[in-house]
Amino acid sequence: MGARAQYVVVENGTWQRYCSHCAAHRVVDDLLPGPVAATRCFRANREIDEWLDDTWCEGAALVDHDRRILLWFAFADGWADHLAARAVLARTWPGWDVRFAHDGMGDLTHHLGLGRDLTRAPDWFETIGPSGSRAPGTPSPGPSSPCACPPAAFVRGAALGSLSITSPAVPA
Repeated sequence: MGARAQYVVVENGTWQRYCSHCAAHRVVDDLLPGPVAATRCFRANREIDEWLDDTWCEGAALVDHDRRILLWFAFADGWADHLAARAVLARTWPGWDVRFAHDGMGDLTHHLGLGRDLTRAPDWFETIGPSGSRAPGTPSPGPSSPCACPPAAFVRGAALGSLSITSPAVPA
């Protein structure tokens, strides 16, 4: 099973897309050393001409050297890990605007002026049930990923500006 990641590097007014079949779990690790190392790492992956969609993409980063903006999202083992990653990125990307992409691929494509729905099927929101599973009677999108393997479960944060954390009850 893969853990697909998409990377976008913006430099000198142009952008390139890269894909890794199994790097979504290490997007943050690849970002931690800073913009030069992250860009080198992303460019070592396969360059592609398409976008991974919200079903297939489990982690992504956009490194905009022209505007000094980093947009990223990836699964974290917990809130503490997410906060730690953000704190380290703030130090290793000095002078950059480091942003978590709460809307996933929508934030990355929006940043490039392509709109938020580019990587989403029509009516995508209505087809997702409350647990993240497809609503009954909704056909699966099928194996359309350029990285060609089934998606793993991935849940992103809540809508922009309204992230809530719920801790499980601990027995006394």
